[in-house]
Amino acid sequence: MRHVRLRSLTWIRLTSLITLMFAAGCGGSGGPTDSGDGETSTVPGTWSGVWEVTQTEEVCGGKGVADTTYTTTDTLCSGATIEETFMDPAASSGDGDLAWDCTGSFTSDEGSWECTAVETVDACTITHSVTFSGTREGDAISGGGEKRSAHAGDCDGVENSCATYTIDAVRTGGAPDWCSVRHYPNLPVGWGGTWEVHSVSTSCTTQETVGDSSYTEVMCANYPYNPGFCDLWDGFPGTMICGCDVTITDSTLTYHCEASVNYMGCIYNGEADYAVERDGDEYSGTARVTLWTSGSCPESQSDCFDVAITAQRVSGDQSGCGGGFPRSVPFALGR
Repeated sequence: MRHVRLRSLTWIRLTSLITLMFAAGCGGSGGPTDSGDGETSTVPGTWSGVWEVTQTEEVCGGKGVADTTYTTTDTLCSGATIEETFMDPAASSGDGDLAWDCTGSFTSDEGSWECTAVETVDACTITHSVTFSGTREGDAISGGGEKRSAHAGDCDGVENSCATYTIDAVRTGGAPDWCSVRHYPNLPVGWGGTWEVHSVSTSCTTQETVGDSSYTEVMCANYPYNPGFCDLWDGFPGTMICGCDVTITDSTLTYHCEASVNYMGCIYNGEADYAVERDGDEYSGTARVTLWTSGSCPESQSDCFDVAITAQRVSGDQSGCGGGFPRSVPFALGR
């Protein structure tokens, strides 16, 4: 019965977040990734593929705590950022997401990075940090680093924590097809600036309005445009695949995204189609999001939402652009 309830809650959570998808801006962009000198801040092609990863963790200093070892399967996509590949936004002590900020670099055979995230839970401020340094030899990666969480304020006596970890990974296959469409084209100059966006979402089946909101969105010219759809699915339990095909011209922005999560045999599926046209300092268009279940689910479920979008550019300000690859705003809500 607990599994049935968990799967039902997963559907409720998914449909709730989808209604928020266009309620606070659905696109993001970030900085250039090639640093020159044979280094890159994104995953190189030599690291891409499906990897079986064995990770061992130990409390810093030993303290008599036994090692923890577990094995997972992970997918590395060429061109992916450190944040979206290695860091978990849902690894939070509270109800929200962690906004990781990472610096690091790769060569064909070496990689290292350091990531930090700060969250506030009631009167407690928690600073998380993760480091990694490793090498690749053919179809094997080995390395390790440290994980720390420092607490400040009223944290109910929770102490700081620290763990060291090592990984050994073996590549078991090449990168899946969706890898090639998970990474996004740069936004043309004509779209750059700060926009006031109004969106109205309605149920495809009942025609009832399920969302009506206005929000401010900063669009970053010359940086990758991330629809944010796959970021939503990243936070769900289970085995996830997701890809987006994004096309941008000076006057049009369209994308088609597909995703599925297999959670305890129940497969949650989703598609999003988005198309807007820009005329000077205005753009408008529509979107449709469709959700359904398949596989071994407590019950068959489906839903669909239509979204009408209008936007006005209020300034050319692009403050915050170039500071990494931010995850889209709506997917930090309601998790």
